[in-house]
Amino acid sequence: MNSHIKGEIKSLIIVLNIVLVLFVVVLFYWHFIKSDYKGVITNLQEDNFTLEPINADEEAEYNVYKIFFSKNTKIRGKGTTVDDLDERQQIKVWVEKINKRMVANKINIIEE
Repeated sequence: MNSHIKGEIKSLIIVLNIVLVLFVVVLFYWHFIKSDYKGVITNLQEDNFTLEPINADEEAEYNVYKIFFSKNTKIRGKGTTVDDLDERQQIKVWVEKINKRMVANKINIIEE
């Protein structure tokens, strides 16, 4: 094997390592930064709300989620507290399952 081929192999290994690092960064972003759910708030109560799809067809069936607040729920976007949430507001929400309940860790109010 001559030195030219060895240089090409080293270059190939460097390129493959860069591609691998970029792939890991994309997976990290997808898993940790992407919200768990996106939808519209309905049935807003003191400690929970229902999350429905943004553009729901009345004749179709969709999953709706009952999501609870905790003292650690962080609100971002157009508000900073649970009191800033309103019915029919579009949100992104990150949840954690605690005792078979979906508890919001973070809610991002989508700017309209």
